[in-house]
Amino acid sequence: MTVRQTQRTLRLMALASWVGCASAEDMPMHAVGADVMPAAAVGDPVHQPRALSDSAALVIILPALSASEATRAARQQDASGRFLMGLGRAIPEAGQPAELAAKLQWHATDQGKKVAAVRVTSPGALGLRLGVRPQNLPDATVLRFFAPGAQQVEELSGAAVNASVQRNLASGASGEAAETYWSPLIQGEALTLKIALPVGTDPRQVRIALHRLSHFVQVPFDDSTQQATGAALCQQEEPACDLDWDYPSRATAMLVHTDDAGDSGVCTATLLNDADPSTYVPYLLTAHHCVSEQTRASSVETFWFYRSRRCGGRGDQLQTVTGGADLLYAAQITDTALLRLRKPPPAGAVFSGWSATLPPVGAAGVSVHHPRGGVQQFAVGSISDYRNCADVNYCPDAADPDAIRYLETVWSTGVTAPGSSGAGLFLASGQLIGTLNGGFSRCDNPQGPDDFGRFDLPYRDSLHHWLGATPGGEQSGVSKPTP
Repeated sequence: MTVRQTQRTLRLMALASWVGCASAEDMPMHAVGADVMPAAAVGDPVHQPRALSDSAALVIILPALSASEATRAARQQDASGRFLMGLGRAIPEAGQPAELAAKLQWHATDQGKKVAAVRVTSPGALGLRLGVRPQNLPDATVLRFFAPGAQQVEELSGAAVNASVQRNLASGASGEAAETYWSPLIQGEALTLKIALPVGTDPRQVRIALHRLSHFVQVPFDDSTQQATGAALCQQEEPACDLDWDYPSRATAMLVHTDDAGDSGVCTATLLNDADPSTYVPYLLTAHHCVSEQTRASSVETFWFYRSRRCGGRGDQLQTVTGGADLLYAAQITDTALLRLRKPPPAGAVFSGWSATLPPVGAAGVSVHHPRGGVQQFAVGSISDYRNCADVNYCPDAADPDAIRYLETVWSTGVTAPGSSGAGLFLASGQLIGTLNGGFSRCDNPQGPDDFGRFDLPYRDSLHHWLGATPGGEQSGVSKPTP
């Protein structure tokens, strides 16, 4: 037996003793109830290379961050709870549809289409998201977002933008928040939007506003920012250093969301399996305090495999899924939100299994998360107690203060941080049993407890409508055959 095998056997024996497993041999190499996203089900890649001219664009350059904006950006990086990467800024020159329409220069292409471009610069930004507010945008319009001079472009249709806005309005939202579509995150301080109209469309009939952007002071695809932003808080545990947690790692995504003011936050989320072996529906579980309304869900962009390829190495496997999500369920009482991504996750992502049975105190627990928007880490420990609403202080005022709705967890290895919110808590079997609300673990207090909303409660409340149940009513995630 190799040293690696010996270490794994000893670790599994310890985990088995915590969760009541018969032996180390009973522990699966892959997480129970999990499945892998097949490449054939993903379709076209999100990033499509195109050579795009940036000439004849309407140029808008915002002033440098003011002293108050710079102070607020710095405070965002030090805040607890919802960790903020981006600062909202108004774009006065393009805030009104009629004003922007008068400034755009339309050019005819060889195919008879009309195109126009806008380049917006926010000095010092490491990345930008552009708020697009359509008032009259043909479904066949093509919107392309890219950094000036770049060969990589994010492309979407007018139909996708209009459908997202309609989804916001149908949820009961109104005003600027409901009417805004947030672009994909583009690296750098400048972003170009190219608008291509279908043949026969009169540009004078098109009405959109570009009223706001999100100025990122940290971006998830730039490892050089991690030390500067405090993401490397202290010695953490990387999934690449323990491949037994590869499945929960590949089920975990960083989730970036933008509110109506343009402030962009980051949380952690988990891709969940369902009971239908023939489908790959991208259900994503996160915290209610991260995504509590449809307008925030529509802004969601997820980042996958942001982890080290080798133990102690860089997070160089990052893949992005844009396009937003639909909010299916949101409950403050357990700090739970279930989303359905509008685009599939990347090939190789794992649909995590789950258990809707309350775990015992003492059960081993592992949480995979993105502290401060950084490279994926995990914490290992055990459930130390059950917690009620009064303990956690997040439940609604009308909630029963004595009802047990949270799992208190103490770590033996690793800690969590802002940005970890929404992360899954996994049993030794790899099944998800909770979502991170918050807590007290940190580098100078590694034994401080963290609180996870129980998964079994929202499952019985509503999540079973989407996730289904196993034959015989076992209420746990089921495995699908891997294609």
